[in-house]
Parts: sequence; structure tokens; C-alpha cells
Amino acid sequence: MKTTLSRRVWRGFGLWLWLLCLTGGALTHSACDCDGTQVTGDGGESVPEKKESPLKVTFVTPTSNQIISGQIDIEVEVTGGVGIQDVSFWANGKEVGTVYKQAATSEVGKPHFKVELATYLMERGPLHLKAIATDINGVPYSETIQVRSRERWVASFGVGTIHQFQVRDDKNLYVRIQRTEEDMRNVPQPTRMIREGAALLTTNPVGTIAWVHIGAEQEFRPFLLGPDGRVFFGAKDINSGVNRFVAFGRGDPKWEQGFEPKPEWEHALAEWTVKGAPTLYQGGLLVHIVLPTKAGRPTQSGLIQLDAGSGRERWRYLGEKDEKMEILRGPFQLSDGRALFFTRPSGTSNAGFSMRMLSTAGTQLWSKDYPDKSLTTVIQNPENQYFYVGTEQRKNNEVRGSSVFCVEPSTGNECWQRDTKTSWPEHMALGNKLLIVLRRPVDGTAEVSAMQFSDGQELWKLSYKNHKVIGFEHTSRDSFFVISQKLDSSRDPVALLVERYDATGKRLWEYEHKQFYPKRWLYSGDQDETFWVIVRNDQDPTERFGTRLIALDKQGERLYLFSEEARRFQQIQFLTPDALYLSSYYVKGGSRIHQLISKEK
Repeated sequence: MKTTLSRRVWRGFGLWLWLLCLTGGALTHSACDCDGTQVTGDGGESVPEKKESPLKVTFVTPTSNQIISGQIDIEVEVTGGVGIQDVSFWANGKEVGTVYKQAATSEVGKPHFKVELATYLMERGPLHLKAIATDINGVPYSETIQVRSRERWVASFGVGTIHQFQVRDDKNLYVRIQRTEEDMRNVPQPTRMIREGAALLTTNPVGTIAWVHIGAEQEFRPFLLGPDGRVFFGAKDINSGVNRFVAFGRGDPKWEQGFEPKPEWEHALAEWTVKGAPTLYQGGLLVHIVLPTKAGRPTQSGLIQLDAGSGRERWRYLGEKDEKMEILRGPFQLSDGRALFFTRPSGTSNAGFSMRMLSTAGTQLWSKDYPDKSLTTVIQNPENQYFYVGTEQRKNNEVRGSSVFCVEPSTGNECWQRDTKTSWPEHMALGNKLLIVLRRPVDGTAEVSAMQFSDGQELWKLSYKNHKVIGFEHTSRDSFFVISQKLDSSRDPVALLVERYDATGKRLWEYEHKQFYPKRWLYSGDQDETFWVIVRNDQDPTERFGTRLIALDKQGERLYLFSEEARRFQQIQFLTPDALYLSSYYVKGGSRIHQLISKEK
């Protein structure tokens, strides 16, 4: 019985196989006719196919033509169809990632899918973002948009730290960079252009190097960029300690990359080092020089004036007669060429300072002594040339008194003086009619007060007991910003806080960002009153994970956040009408200058 049944099975299988060969598989496979009807394999009637609606992909963020920067989220909404297998994301033809699970922002019938993109790893300029949603049948549906990168271009300078940069005529960018022995450890093979020491470079508008001056084993001091494009700065040989002052011509835009120009002139300074950048008045360069401390010789300071055309020394002022002095603040050059500066006797750290005025010929016009006060801050009013001076008085290292006074520059006489008791002035800023003063009471807190220019009358005062005030920034309309860290009950910092006030001391808005510490900031009334602040993570004091740039609009709302890998942003000092220049450093990637679109358009 078993044998008979087995034979019947094999005969049936053979018959089925013979029919399969004759029909080409029609007995077991369905086929779709071109008119959309389904043909059954058992010879039954054809029935209409149920058509499925296609998937529709819509970008939620970013949107078309939006300006993007730093680490961003790409999020799409996918609707329609009978099911979604996955969504893949692409940027300029490169796959960013594939997502299988819906995002937390999804709604019923409106699933969202999200992926992160580090825009700084992509090309600068336009970015084409594409999202491909594949349904459960393996059919892909896509959507593409174009966005813009916030970075227009980046100029790379190799290892080293950028100490200064400046834009001229919205075209050329001048950069001062310093490379240390530690920096050079990251260079497998030093070249003539990349070696320990200093470099002064210019870049053209597209971010490529136009020319470079290398100071091997030298330090370059801050440079002055003259109105005619000439560059002036001091230089010191690290090994010998010999100093010089250098002048460069405007430069030739046809110079090729790597070309090293020669100075127009050099002025030898021997052991005298240059401090800060010089000032220029009617063809004369006013230079602050310092003779460093040496065994048996305290630090000394002086002022010299050099002819900007030839480098010839016109005069040198080292003090009255046999006096040796140390310059504490200044020189501040007035509109008529006179120079005001503040000194104390060389080799002393005791309280007391002098205020002096020099003529354009280098002779002292007047001097005022303050033997029992210490200088804390100075600011000059460029309109009336008056000076505002902050002082403190200490006994046994405790503040016993402080004041702010106004100085008339022609005689050095005080216009007015205001006692600020034991709340000493740390920093001052000029508004339209107000002098804004950041003060430090003896209890370690902070105060901001407003004084009238005319008589020093205090109009109002703000106290900060639960904030660690880092600094403040003013505007031309007497509005100002206070940048601080918010403290918890244990007085530990918990958040970055930016507050804006009007001329009456009324707070207009505040912006809070947890776990961040402010480093530098910049305000521009010409850029829709935008406020920029560079921040680092509060738990990352060495900035190992880099820093971020935050832009706030005039209402205190965040416009954008810009970051790049573990880069440390350093300076945001110069603006052009439609661009923001930002310097950065990364131990593995060297220094860069970034030109950013400064605001949303």
C-alpha cells in the first residue's frame, strides 16, 4: 500500500513538472497585465488591482534656501503609502545616514524621521539635501532641497595660534600668527613657510594666502594697519632678545602664494621690546617700549616716535631727567597728536601713580600725582577728548575706598569726582550721554551703575548677588548688555546669562543657556543689533571639545549656533557689512579664519 501511494506521488510530481515546463511557470506565478488587472494562476477571472498611493516626503527642517551652520538636524515628514521601510538622507551626493525608527516629534499619520549632519564636514556654499523614503514594497520616493552653508570660505594657516587679524577695505585680511615649539611637534616635516616663530600673512577675499612674512624663532607684536595699507609692528628674536620695529609696504595683489616680501625699513631697538600696537599721527608712529626686568635692573618703560616713511627716530621719552618710570596704561593719543599716559616709579609695586601729557615733540606738558591711589581702569571720550579714571585705595590688602573722576586734557584738572566707597570700578564704557561702570564690592559680587558725563551724578545702580558677572558691552544709545553666569544656592555656576538693559537700567530681555561659560562677545548696531558670544562647556575648562558661537537678535532670541568639530573659537573682532570673521584653533588641524554670513537673510 505504501509503495503504490509513493508511485502515485512521484507520477503526480512528474506530470506537474512537465506542465510547468510547457507553460513557462504560469501555473505558479502571477502576472500583471499592462491594463492594471491581476491574472490568477489557476485560470480564474482577472480582477482590478488595488493601487497604493505614493509616499510623500516633506522637509521639516531645514527648509529650502535656509542658512545652516554647525551640527544640524535634518528632519522630514513622510505621509501616504501603506508602510515605510526606511528613510535615507544624502548631502551633495554623499549618504549621511539611514533611519528606521520614527522620531519623537511624529504625530498620528504623520511620521517624522531625523538624522544629524555636521555641516563643517561638507563643502562650503550651496548644499543639496535629499531624503529618500522607501516603502514596504521597496519602491523609493524622494525630495530634494537646496540650503546654504553659513561659512563662505575658510583660510587655513597650519599649526600655531592666531593672535590678531584685521580686515581692510572689505577685501584683504591681515593675520598675525605665532608658532611654538609644542605646535611644531604636530608637523612631520617643517618647511620654509611653516616653522617655529611668527608669521604675518594676508589673504584675498576668497580666503587664499596672498603673501607671508616669516619670522623664524621670533615673536611679532600687535600690528598697526595704516590707512594706505602699510603695516607696522615690533619683532623680537627669541634666542638673542634683540628687538626691531618693522614697516611693510602695501603689497602687490599679483604676488603669488609663498612669496615673502621684504620690509620697507627696520629700526633697531636692542633690548627694548615693543608693547602693544603703535599709533599714527601726521606721519609719526608713537611706540610704547619696555626694558624687561634683569638682575639688578627693574622694568622700565618709554615712548618713542618714528618717522613712518623712513623709520628714523624723531624723539625718545624715558621720564624726566634721571627718572625711571613704568607705564601702567596708555599711551592714549588725542586728535591733535598729544599723548596721555599713566605711570608709576620703576621697580615699585606700591600704591600711587602719575598722569602725564606729552606734546607732539615728546616734551612733558603737565603731570598729576596720586600718591595714595591705585589705578584700576581708564577710558577716553573720543568726542570731547575727556578721560574718565577709576581708582581704589587699599590698606592691608583690603579696599578702603574707591572713586571715578573726569579729567580735562588741556590742563589735567579734574572736572568732577564721585566716591564709590568700597565698590571699586573695574571697567567702564561710554554710551550716548552716560558713563556705564562695572564695579566690584568687597563681598565679591558685582554692580553696574550709570553716571552722567556732565557732573558724574549717579542715576541708577544694579546689584548682582546671584550672578558671577564676567563683563558687559554697551551700545551707542546707552543700552548695554551684562554677560554673566547664573549661580545656584551653593554659588556654583549653572548657566550662561546674557541680559540687555535700556538707558534707565530697565532689563529688556535675558537669554539663558545651561552649562556654558562666556569667553568673548561682540555687538553690532549696524547688523540689526545682533549680539554674538563665544562660549565653552562649563565642564570643559581646557576646551578639549571646542567652543561655540551663539548669535542673538535684538529681542534676545537665538538666531543660530555655529560650531566645528573640537575647534576653539578665539576672536570675533572685525565686521564687514555682510560678513563676520572668526578665528579658530584645533590642535590637530591648526588655525583658521572663517568668513561667515553674519545674520539670517
